[in-house]
Amino acid sequence: MTWIDLLGYAASATVLATFCMQTMMPLRLTAILSNILFASFGLWAHIYPVMILHLILFPVNALRLLQIRRLVRGTLQRTDLSMRSILPIMSHRKFLAGEAVIRKGGAG
Repeated sequence: MTWIDLLGYAASATVLATFCMQTMMPLRLTAILSNILFASFGLWAHIYPVMILHLILFPVNALRLLQIRRLVRGTLQRTDLSMRSILPIMSHRKFLAGEAVIRKGGAG
């Protein structure tokens, strides 16, 4: 087994780790590490589609990480507890009259 193979296994392990994450910031950080490892693996193993994919995904993950950090920082620093700061990431849902939105013991 060569060091390039080990790099490929390490990159694969980071992808597996992202599927085990429960919160977004560690997921994005691990995904960025995965992008770096896979881009390096693709370069040295001459698997250019893998390298190109992860070079494209790297700025996507970095941007999403910055957005999450700004959102968390902005939410924690707010004193008026306004919902305006999270409106851009919320989705609109309609419910029928009388429909239960939250049930006791249900997932949050």
